[in-house]
Amino acid sequence: MPRPSTVLTLVPLHKIFTGRNGMPGPRSLDNPLALHSTVMRLFGPVHGDSPRAATGVLFRVEPAAPGKPGALLIRSAAPPVAEVEGMLSRAEATTPAAGTPVAFRLSVNAVRRASTRGRDAGTGPRPATYSVPRDDDPNNEGPGMTEWVADRLAGAIGGVELLNHDRNVIGRKTPRVVQTDLVDGFGVVEDPERLTDLLAAGVGRAKNYGCGLLTVKAIG
Repeated sequence: MPRPSTVLTLVPLHKIFTGRNGMPGPRSLDNPLALHSTVMRLFGPVHGDSPRAATGVLFRVEPAAPGKPGALLIRSAAPPVAEVEGMLSRAEATTPAAGTPVAFRLSVNAVRRASTRGRDAGTGPRPATYSVPRDDDPNNEGPGMTEWVADRLAGAIGGVELLNHDRNVIGRKTPRVVQTDLVDGFGVVEDPERLTDLLAAGVGRAKNYGCGLLTVKAIG
């Protein structure tokens, strides 16, 4: 099923977080509120209670890789109106058909909410919120990250396997602290319509602060 027309934009971090000519400085990358503000400035004045939702904006920070600088990756209903050197925008491809093997990348806030009651008589109280355990955590009592991600993608992508998982917490010295988990994985498209909904709406919480953006690519 074709998805509604959307745009992916890549903005080199070193071109936008310069600290010159009114642009934010590099420290803004560690400030969730400043990061959100920087992204939304690219789209000019937007009215309404939720400018991000009104413009269909989801974004994440793409870490630097060999031969590639770090960048902001942004999905939106229309291209940004601001001009930034090195910024590239392109229309997204249609959603892959059911049964298509895909590689995916997801930036997500892998934090669970739980009762403050103890898990059993020997564990004591569990915090009201806690990070989803990594798959390689020896103290993981489950569900781990793969199971948690698979649950979030249920109905859209099945047979989920994770290849990489990087966890980062930003804003420790600001009023807003956000945990971001960047995962790369594989799976098979189950329902293109459900996948289209996830691509547009995002996955999980903290979408204002760099979480929720899912991208997929057909493989094979």
